[in-house]
Amino acid sequence: MSGLPAENVYDIFINVVDENREIMGVVVDDLRMVKERDLACISYIHCFLNFKGFVACQAHRIANHLWYNQRKVLALLLQNRASEALVIDIHPGARIGRGMLLDHGTGVVIRETAVIENNAAILHNVARDRSCPPTNNRQHSGSRLR
Repeated sequence: MSGLPAENVYDIFINVVDENREIMGVVVDDLRMVKERDLACISYIHCFLNFKGFVACQAHRIANHLWYNQRKVLALLLQNRASEALVIDIHPGARIGRGMLLDHGTGVVIRETAVIENNAAILHNVARDRSCPPTNNRQHSGSRLR
């Protein structure tokens, strides 16, 4: 496990949310997307506490904020911690829009060059970047995935 204690992760999240209040609106959009599109989701709190794809997306949003605000080492440390805990690897430089559904998530890799626009759903066992066009075993949906 990386050298980033849970208390520090909490502090990082709180500080980023204080710096960028828009993140909370994005979290709400993500929650709505999961609740509307995932039949296994019985409530918002169920998603918020138990859906690791959702949690990984929120960790990415914090890491992404750090990445684009010149705190790349901290962003990578947070990304590494999330990847170890959730087995979902989202590079902090990846661009992910609002209303993201990352179903199950185990084994998903989203690289630095990926751009996932609003209202996207990514399903189980997907690896994406700009150089990897969708094939039969790479499923995606949403406004646009580049």
